Formats: sequence, C-alpha cells, structure tokens
Amino acid sequence: MTEYIITALKIIILFFPQSLLFLQNGRPIESKELHIVNITRSDDGLYTCRVSDFVKSRSFTTKVVVGFKPIFATEEKEEVQFILNADPEFLSCQAYGEPRPKDTIWKHDGKVTNVTDMSYPLGMVFGATGIYECEVSNDFGTIRRTFKVTSRDCILDLKKDFPEKHPLMYSSSLSWPAFQVTEGFMIIPKAEYFYFNCPEKFANFPSGAHVMAFCERDNQIKIRGNNYNFKDLKCNEEVKPDIMETGFECLPGNTQYIQIGFRVHNEFLKVYEVCYDNDKNEPLFAKHKLSPDHTDSSIESEWFNDILPHDFDSMYDCARQAYDISLALPGFRSDGSCCYGKRQLVNSKNLQPGVPASASFNYLNVIPQWSTCNSKNWDDLEDRVRNLVKKAGRDLSISTGIANPYPDAPPYVFPILKDGYGVSQAVAPFLWKVVQDPATGESLAIIQVNFPLLDREDASRHILCPDICENIDWLRGTNWQNVEDGFTYCCAITEFENAFGFKDLFSPDMNRVLFSTSLIPETYLTKK
Repeated sequence: MTEYIITALKIIILFFPQSLLFLQNGRPIESKELHIVNITRSDDGLYTCRVSDFVKSRSFTTKVVVGFKPIFATEEKEEVQFILNADPEFLSCQAYGEPRPKDTIWKHDGKVTNVTDMSYPLGMVFGATGIYECEVSNDFGTIRRTFKVTSRDCILDLKKDFPEKHPLMYSSSLSWPAFQVTEGFMIIPKAEYFYFNCPEKFANFPSGAHVMAFCERDNQIKIRGNNYNFKDLKCNEEVKPDIMETGFECLPGNTQYIQIGFRVHNEFLKVYEVCYDNDKNEPLFAKHKLSPDHTDSSIESEWFNDILPHDFDSMYDCARQAYDISLALPGFRSDGSCCYGKRQLVNSKNLQPGVPASASFNYLNVIPQWSTCNSKNWDDLEDRVRNLVKKAGRDLSISTGIANPYPDAPPYVFPILKDGYGVSQAVAPFLWKVVQDPATGESLAIIQVNFPLLDREDASRHILCPDICENIDWLRGTNWQNVEDGFTYCCAITEFENAFGFKDLFSPDMNRVLFSTSLIPETYLTKK
C-alpha cells in the first residue's frame, strides 16, 4: 500500500505540479522543492508532502529529528592517585549533544551510585579506590568514560578482604605485623614485606607453608613476581589456633598460664593468655595487649576446644539452664528468654584482623555471664575500652575474668550449669575487667554483678569496694547501676585487689587511677 501511494504521489507531482505543497509542522512552505542544508534544531519537525486535484489529495509525512549523541567536552586523565584525607578530586564527564544530555549514571565497582551530575566529587576517604564509570545519554546514544582510582599503598577492607581459609600473616621477626588499622581498613605501606603461612600449602600456587609477600598497590600483593588480589589468597585448609601450657602459676593453687595463639616455624605466636584452674577445669581470667590497630569488627568462626571437658552447646542452652538455675534460686521462673550466655574474656574485636581474631573462639576464653537479657552495660564497656585505646594511640593492657569473694557461701547460692553429660561448671558471682596504661602507671577495675533476678537494692549489697565510675571521664554518660542493663561499678586497683583477693596482682607500678588518657611521659618514651 505504501509503495502504491508513493507511486501515485510521483504521478500526481509529475502531471499536476501546481498542486504540490510542502508543510513543516502543519505550516506551508513556500517552495515547490524542499532541500534541507546546514541543518539546525529549527529544522526539527514533521514534514508533509501533499498533492491534490479538484477531487482528492494524497499526503506523505515523515519526522525529521535533528541531533547527535553526546560528546565529551574535555580530555581527562583516567587514572587518579588516591591519597588518604587529601582534598577531593572531581571526576569529569562533562559532555554536550543535541538534545542536551539529561541522564548521567555513575557506577563504582559496578554498583550504581546516587550521583547524577556530570562531575563526581571523589572524597579521599577509605573505600574510595576502585573503578568508576560514567554514562552520559541523550536520544541519539550513550557515551562512557572509565576512571581508575588507585592507591600507592595497599588498603584492605577488614570485612571483605579476609575471607575463610585466609593465610596467617606475620613479620620477619616472627611477631604480629604492626600495620595501621583504622575505620575498618588495614594499610600496608608500598613495598612493605611480610610473610604468609598456611598449615600445609596454599591453594593459589605450588609452594610450601610459608611465602614472602610485598605490597604492590591497592589490594594487590606481589609473591614471587606475580600479583595476587589479597582476598584471593587461600590455604588448602583453615588456619586454626593452638594452645601452649606454660606451667607458670598465675594465682594461688593449682593454676597456670595457658597461651592461645598459632605455631609458625616451631615458634609460638601468642595472641593472649588465660589463667586456668587445673582442678576446676575453668578459666579464671585472660590477659592481652589492646592495640589501637585492633580489628574493631565482628567475625564469625568455629569454636575450638582443646582441653575443657564440657559440651558447651548443651551447657549454654537456655531451656536446659532453667532447671540448673532453679536449684540455686527456688523462686526462679524462666520462659527461656533469659539465661547465661557465652562471654568472651578477650573479645574478637580487640585482636588483629584476620586469622588472629579467630583465636578468641576458644572455649578457654569463655565464661558464663547472665547476658541474654542484661548485657548492654558490658557491651558498652567493651566499646569504650576500644575507643580509649584509639584516643590514647598506644597499647593498653587488658585483663578480664571472674571472681568469687564468697568462698564460704552455702551450696546452691550461685547457679551451677551442667552440660548434656552432667559435667558441671560453677557460675561466678562477679565478672571484672582491669584496664591499665603502662605508659602512665594508671589502672581501673570495672566489676559487674553476674547474678540473675537482682533489684537495685540487692545488687548494691555486692558493691565490695568504693564505686568511682562517676569520676571516670571515659565512662560518663551511662547508667552503670541499671540492673536491667547489668549492674556495674568501678574501683581503684588496690581497692579491687583487696576486696576480691587479688593482692598485688595488678597494682605494682600501676596503682594510679585511670581517669582519662593522657600524654606519654618522656621517661616512658626514653625506656621504649
């Protein structure tokens, strides 16, 4: 039909040229011939060719759209150097076209961002490295430009770059590497070298258990001349923590320090140590150095049990605990929502990123805390201690443990938990934490009453040394004596030692009160 009409129009135009009319957007064009040259936007529109006689008319209409797809206005360097905390860079995708480009899409590592301008403000903050792509569009097409934002140093995301089966990192001195950790990222300086260790061998390349690695850039690590993405490095099997019994007494009685860490080259890399009661088969306290470069993020790991005779899954089952608690507290009633939970003496957030943090998932590092309903204050305390060490900018010594200053109390006053095999573990009435700053000789003890169903009056009877929490700058702003959040109080270190039977365990050379962080004395710097 279309060919017939066109043919008819040609015949009419041929024999009746006087009846020919051109129109643009419905307006007549005073010309018998139509030539569009030097085209501009004003030439846009609907063009109609109409031929007619005295009987009828025929028309043909076509749409003319004038334009061109976007063109970038400037040449841009497409590799940008990332410098932490430097002034922002602006990635430019300025473009022109007809019609004017309206849609701009920016992607960062393949994910669409909320920036729709042609200029992308690149803040020099963690997480800014990667591949940026802009797409500028109009009716005639789309153009793209890619920017690669790279870092001279290696910047590793603690949540993404330390997957399962990742190898253990250590330094040339067979110690933990001292790389800066801040805001959820680890920074390894350019060309800095360190070592990786696997239990048997690596999954990525034929090798023994140990290899030397260098920071190349971004998340790229160089091993034997080849570059690898840090997170892609894996062992054939998981690196698991180990223990080393020292035989050194930590408290009066049959106790010893047990170190938890990892074995490398027949050496033991300690992560923390536990004071262990060999007779009662229970941890009494744990000690570790809290560094400003701690991971500060939660990890998931399987639990390890080297020497304890308990089935912890059944012991920490809320429904099973109800009967055990009711023996100590005849009036106790539970709907299964409140019970004793596993509390890590050394929190995984306090340790170095990656494999070392998994060492906290050892049952030597666990004590029962009435925590499923009132752990808020203790969680808050742990956060404040981590913030304190960041503010101080230096290592603090942290000890966390349990205490029972009521050894002559009648049986069943304090709950005794049992596992599915009948193996028991007593619940201590107190949980405590000692924070010490070796640089200033300052210490503070924080104690929480670890007993269920206490009201404020009952809990106050368990304040065994003068409470000074309200005088401690870094602990202000929390109602520490709220029993629903966990009744907690603070003591000077010597007062704590005297009240809880830890005479001179912590106070020698560190008996001043840790009111707040302060500058490091010059004498300490000289010693270091």
